[in-house]
Amino acid sequence: MYKKYIRDEKQAILDQLAKFIIEGNDPKEFYLENKEALQDLTPFEVFNIYAFLNDYLPTDEIIKIAGKLVNLFRNGLTNFNWNKNQKQIKKLLSEGKAIKNKFSDFKECVKASDFEKLKVEIKIGVELKKRFFKMQNVIFSQLESKNINPKPLQVMWNLHDKALELQKQIEKAIINNDKEINTLLGKYFFLVLGIIEKEELLLLPALSTVLTDDELNKLERELDSYGYAFISDAKQQDFLAEAKSGEYLFVSEQGSLTLDELIGILSQVGDITFVDSNNKVKFFNTPHGHFMRSTSIIGRDVRNCHPSKSIHIVNEIIDKFRSGEENKVDFWINFKGRLILISYFAIRYKKNEYLGVMELTQDITEIKTIEGEKRILDFKK
Repeated sequence: MYKKYIRDEKQAILDQLAKFIIEGNDPKEFYLENKEALQDLTPFEVFNIYAFLNDYLPTDEIIKIAGKLVNLFRNGLTNFNWNKNQKQIKKLLSEGKAIKNKFSDFKECVKASDFEKLKVEIKIGVELKKRFFKMQNVIFSQLESKNINPKPLQVMWNLHDKALELQKQIEKAIINNDKEINTLLGKYFFLVLGIIEKEELLLLPALSTVLTDDELNKLERELDSYGYAFISDAKQQDFLAEAKSGEYLFVSEQGSLTLDELIGILSQVGDITFVDSNNKVKFFNTPHGHFMRSTSIIGRDVRNCHPSKSIHIVNEIIDKFRSGEENKVDFWINFKGRLILISYFAIRYKKNEYLGVMELTQDITEIKTIEGEKRILDFKK
């Protein structure tokens, strides 16, 4: 559907620009020589230049260039005609506006040197995760489902990570009265506002173009479930499985289970995600909600569900499980004051056939404190 928005003559000149950049030249120099041809661009044409660069340059280099390119292409992208009136698009644009307004409040605190107020305000920056997680788990996966190259989306994901890391540094700097606070804040404001601009010039126009109104409407519950950054009255809905109670879903020589029973058992085990032998996310169950999941990840390549800095780890686990070299690997982290165990299991069937990978996430904080024995019934913890 979106192929008509990639014109051969535009793509040719953008390919020349990409080669110009790879050779170490300043993109502005090329732009000035070809300004007229670059005054009319589509998000899909710009996606392709990021994908091209990704094949030749490290992610950090592309991130440095990303802002420059958007600045150069701003006028051309602004001229792209797209529908801003779809309900879900309007919500995302309103959220972008709310983020910009909140950052104006942050700037006022800095101007007034009111760091006590800023200390409180900056913690509200955790609201940004709502925006970033919606993009990573819902919007990115929808674009990928329409065959949009995932490489430019990985660049955006890295920008999200950098913004959240900067926020942590700022919180520490405020507490420690660090002299670098103004420098960090400047970088933070520039980065976050730049992210919102890239989303509004590239991602949202692309989403509006490749998804039908019906497809966008189906995303409503999913998007709303994350909430909207700095919009307090946004609807937040829980997803409920639509299942037929009492119907047997699992039958074997060892017995049978209804759908209700199976879901109940899985819910007690922990948070589960299953990736099939084709590396596609096939199922997840997050009753404990240690980490956010979105139904849009179903059918998505698991490697596109992670930031680029951790893809090599994902590939190594899958490769070693698939080859039979390994069957399990564990990680554990401190998260919100709890000790969380994240285990990966190779799932196999008859004749050791590889079926995929299961991720199991469990809170083991209390388990780690166990000592001695307990043989007497006692329901107290």
